[in-house]
Amino acid sequence: MRAHDCSELQAAATAAYQKLKADTAVLKILEGELNALKHLPHPDPDQVAALQKKVDAARRVVDEDERESDDAEREFHDCQHPDPPPVIS
Repeated sequence: MRAHDCSELQAAATAAYQKLKADTAVLKILEGELNALKHLPHPDPDQVAALQKKVDAARRVVDEDERESDDAEREFHDCQHPDPPPVIS
């Protein structure tokens, strides 16, 4: 019965992790674009600022994804390995 109860939590943890991986890939692409732009001979400050805002926003999304993924994984683990009931003596 426990495996069935935990399957939804496992699916949620997997989905949260996949979202984290996808958003991390987007962040790395944006960071690469920003780095390339900054290394141009005369980068446009407005373009740099706009791309920096996108990088910052993507980083916030990844940070939130990490928290959500960790929480989902913890809930799944707790379902699989619940704390034993307290011993009453």
